[in-house]
Amino acid sequence: MNRPITYLCNVIVTLLLIFSLAATAVLSVIQCYSLRADTCIALLGKHQLADRVYDNLDSYYHEQANTSGIPASVYMDSISKEQISEIIHASVVNAFAYLHGADTMEQVETDFSKLEENLISFFRTYAEENGYEKDAAFEETVDTAVA
Repeated sequence: MNRPITYLCNVIVTLLLIFSLAATAVLSVIQCYSLRADTCIALLGKHQLADRVYDNLDSYYHEQANTSGIPASVYMDSISKEQISEIIHASVVNAFAYLHGADTMEQVETDFSKLEENLISFFRTYAEENGYEKDAAFEETVDTAVA
């Protein structure tokens, strides 16, 4: 009587091992494919993330123009889709490098000097047009906006 039960147990264990082995193989292939920066960057390009980020920034600055008094063009003229794409690319590469064992996660350095120039120019032009005195309070406001 023990023979049929033993065979049944052996069949069940064999099936579990086969499915476990197949699942391990599938997960290994998925892990090798999906945990690469190139794959993520290709997906981001396919879904046009840089364009979406640029459009969201544009709509955000247009909405905030009423409350801040700074036109959206001051911001958007100094930010390009290529610059956003480079920031995203560098962030993804750094994140995957950290994921795969890098000691620290590098900060993405971005040059926003054109944005700073546009903000300073806007405030100075606005002050000249409206007759505001460029005193310490004015400079502090400009520094706060630029920071």
